[in-house]
Amino acid sequence: MSKTPQNKKREQPTKGAPRSENKLVTIIVVTAFIATVVSASAVLVLQRFFKADPTPVAQTLPPPTPVQPKAGQKFAYFDFPKLTVFLKKNGSRQPALANIRVTAEFIDAALLPVTKTAQPRIVDAMQAFLRDRSREDLDGRTGTETLRQAFLDIVNNAIEPHQANAVLFKEIVIQ
Repeated sequence: MSKTPQNKKREQPTKGAPRSENKLVTIIVVTAFIATVVSASAVLVLQRFFKADPTPVAQTLPPPTPVQPKAGQKFAYFDFPKLTVFLKKNGSRQPALANIRVTAEFIDAALLPVTKTAQPRIVDAMQAFLRDRSREDLDGRTGTETLRQAFLDIVNNAIEPHQANAVLFKEIVIQ
């Protein structure tokens, strides 16, 4: 007779799901919540990181057509200080060192003071761009043209609404 009451307790239906199912549902919900928060945070961080990078603009826009000076008018040139930057490591032991001398070409000499005023921002943006590149990114003609377009975009963004005609390299040495 003692077995009968125990069997009745086991057979009685309980309200709600069993405890093991409740724990499983709780674990799934908590895991989904944490994954959502981490994903949203990663998206926000990556958006801020890639927002300032001029590379997409340099790769999607065709290079601007250089303007020719009018008869009797000459181009004006602005020399930036020599840029010496360690490039991003890409599998090698030692980081590469880039030494670059850049000159901006303008159709109007009146833009030289504007460029002089914006020079610290321009140099900083150029250095930041270079630090995010590896030696392989700058190799060959494609690398040089990507660099030229990115630097032209940097200069033009800094001196808006004015524009530089071109960016010229006096020296590019990658060690």
